Amino acid sequence: MKRIISSFILIIGLSIYALLHAQQSNDVPVLEGYEKIVLQGRLETGTGPNDIGASVDDDTVYIGFGHSFGNVSITLCDGLGYLVYNSTINTSVQDLVSIPFSGSTSGTYRLALSNSFGVVEGSFYR
Repeated sequence: MKRIISSFILIIGLSIYALLHAQQSNDVPVLEGYEKIVLQGRLETGTGPNDIGASVDDDTVYIGFGHSFGNVSITLCDGLGYLVYNSTINTSVQDLVSIPFSGSTSGTYRLALSNSFGVVEGSFYR
């Protein structure tokens, strides 16, 4: 009987550890078949770690926010620094953004996300 109780307690402990570890992960799922955009920097609200993911396919950039960062400015520029897209969203209301840019030429692009607490940036080639 003691073995059963000990095993039960061990299983519960491992389950709680796995749950807590999964909640602390900074990884935001990237859509299968899409290129991940590596983001560097931090947007902080004082409540937790960055929880932002970005990916791109042939004609769309996707950005996902794991929790609210308040109002976030999104800027997409081409390799020459020309503005391709600029918008501000409220991440409390909208946690997924898709930015179409099908008419753009091939080259390197820079994605920047900013709020009053910081900046996150990443580059990709399309």
